[in-house]
Amino acid sequence: MSTLFQFEKTIENAIVNFLVANGINAHPGRNVETISRNSIEVIFEYGGAMEEPRQTLNGKIEYNAHEGTISLLVSTTREEKNDHNETLGKVRQLFLNSRNGLSATGYNFLDLLPLGSITTEQEEGNQDATVLQYTLKFIIDLKKPNKPSNLILGTKPVGPSAILINTVPAAPSAILLS
Repeated sequence: MSTLFQFEKTIENAIVNFLVANGINAHPGRNVETISRNSIEVIFEYGGAMEEPRQTLNGKIEYNAHEGTISLLVSTTREEKNDHNETLGKVRQLFLNSRNGLSATGYNFLDLLPLGSITTEQEEGNQDATVLQYTLKFIIDLKKPNKPSNLILGTKPVGPSAILINTVPAAPSAILLS
């Protein structure tokens, strides 16, 4: 089975690797053994295919553009002098489209849209927890799934609006990626 279609695992791992590379303790959310009180738990929930653009594969037009929701559970304990708001600010800055460093083989990450946050405080545990949520739009390469690709990475990031404008023609019937 191709790992290209394991969206949750691939995207969660890409996010964890990106956060860890930037000095933030993070773990995939479905692994209870790795979750700690001063870390970020990462969960991706697939939201479905997007109508455009499409890619031709074996003579058929396939959906290769998708979207889903990223949930980042940021947990800190006050007794260990962790600044919860500082961590939130750093994560929000890293998740700006212009700074996005997500990378996964066969994936192009197009857009991160901040959705909001919910904060809870646990006084008895002296812990703060905030869930930051983002919509992620991405394209998978059905023809070259093993080719590393990310349109946003590099020394000069490309903004997602430029990617979508250059990729999506005005006429819906002409929207096919070959």
